[in-house]
Amino acid sequence: MRRGRNNGFKVLLAFLFFLFLIQYISGISGINYFRLPAYFDALIYICVFVAYMLKYRKNNLLCFELMAVPVAFLGLFFDDLIYPLSSEFSSLLTIGDEVTRQKSEDIQMMAFFALLLGASIGNDYNNNKSFNFGIYKTKKVSYGFFIIIIVSVILLLIIYDFSTGVFSSWFYYSNSNIMDVDDRNQGLGHLTCLLLAASCVEIVRLRNKGITDFKSFILNINKLFLAECLGISALLFFSGNRNEMLLILLPLVVGYTVCIQRISNRTILIFILVGVLLMAMAGMSRGDSVALDSGTLGIFSLTRDFSGLGYNTDFLVQYTDKNGAIYLSGLIPMLLSGIPYIGNVIINSFDITGPISSAILCTDSVFNASSGLGTSLIGDLYYTGGTVGVVLYIFFFGYLMSCLYKSDRDMNIYWLVFYTYMVSNAVYYIRSSWAFPITQIEYAMIIVLLGNLFFSTKTKKLQIK
Repeated sequence: MRRGRNNGFKVLLAFLFFLFLIQYISGISGINYFRLPAYFDALIYICVFVAYMLKYRKNNLLCFELMAVPVAFLGLFFDDLIYPLSSEFSSLLTIGDEVTRQKSEDIQMMAFFALLLGASIGNDYNNNKSFNFGIYKTKKVSYGFFIIIIVSVILLLIIYDFSTGVFSSWFYYSNSNIMDVDDRNQGLGHLTCLLLAASCVEIVRLRNKGITDFKSFILNINKLFLAECLGISALLFFSGNRNEMLLILLPLVVGYTVCIQRISNRTILIFILVGVLLMAMAGMSRGDSVALDSGTLGIFSLTRDFSGLGYNTDFLVQYTDKNGAIYLSGLIPMLLSGIPYIGNVIINSFDITGPISSAILCTDSVFNASSGLGTSLIGDLYYTGGTVGVVLYIFFFGYLMSCLYKSDRDMNIYWLVFYTYMVSNAVYYIRSSWAFPITQIEYAMIIVLLGNLFFSTKTKKLQIK
């Protein structure tokens, strides 16, 4: 009976996917196909997502879907649901013709159902065949010494960034004249990647010590590491760098939930509510913030970072249809840039370049370089591989994240790096390129790999059970 109910939900997701696929094909074929109002699509979206969360995530709400799907919803239905509610938006953008906009909406709806379908299949598969994700399961590693080395390197980097003015540049978020933007972003990138690696190493160290409750966690955590996390996060919060702040704090929270002790759903919901308000307030601290000048905290402050998501998707669909997809031509420089310090040297030495990024295209073409609202995950996937690329990537990504969600507390440290980063970055991943996480995850994994090589005495191949 249970398997029948599980299959029934997957059948529903598949049916809705093919319903919008038919609508998509009819639209690009010029067939006058009856379309339901956007409000009805929004209602389907909400009902299906709530049903999915109740079915698969009610025991532990902290997951990628909870963080990412509401953001995708805001971007998709911004014109229909958010724009009419606020007078703070000066005008409504129009990208492309009606056919392009409908095509973009259909692709985003198909991606939503593909994500949940892949996640549902991954969830059911992992229920039947439980295994620990990883290539190698480390038998003996001196994580205590490893974390001391990492936090010492982070401390030296903090001192260096402070002395060279990197920290002060964070408080001039949109003013590129204060300091070269590349130098500023590079300084932030090194810190976030090192702290991501440190979070996973420290979590695994505490897990291996048998820590299973919050009090023991606080008593045994490396205090310098904790001070670095909280101190840097505070600076990033007051300077308005919200995404980077999340990438420093959330890996520790996600890792705690996976490897130490599950956080209650009530606590998670309270954290999310408080977090949304804090993120909006952090955005108001930016030097060019309209909300800061007016002293208001309204729907504009809460949603402005995602106001351009739908427009970016519409633009990238239109641009790709006209100029063609880039496929994986930009992957090599992306992989190289993830190698700490050496990667950029190789790229510059051999003059390795890739196609223009979707973020630059959107910033220059959609907002006339007046806003750093990033790109769109779905639009970038379409720019990379068309509709097929969108559906395949989103489906298998949902499957993988669901399998990792179901893994036990002995998750391999490399997969822990991947999982904690993706959940921590879920809110902003929706408005970034699909390959954006590669650089930072690769950087952190290389740090962890080097530490395991230097501080481990013996490894054995993972036994799948």
